[in-house]
Amino acid sequence: LQLSGGPSATAGLMLVALAEAALPFKGGKLYAAPVLLPLSVTTNGSGAFALAASMPVATLTGTVVVLQVGFALAPSGVALSNGLRIDVP
Repeated sequence: LQLSGGPSATAGLMLVALAEAALPFKGGKLYAAPVLLPLSVTTNGSGAFALAASMPVATLTGTVVVLQVGFALAPSGVALSNGLRIDVP
């Protein structure tokens, strides 16, 4: 999983869900809802991060996994990445 174009050196949350939504949220769309697991992430000085992970496919067969990253930005805004949908065969 790679993210680029985010805010420089900023902490955010990667939202993990087992369903895909397209809920209006602060001028964008929240795709990873309902959130099953929020994971902390931090971008580098270029506004990017990469995460290598593996999934136990046998236990998730037939499942949809949706990932999306959100950042709280001053003064009171929120920036959301595009959503990533993974259909586990």
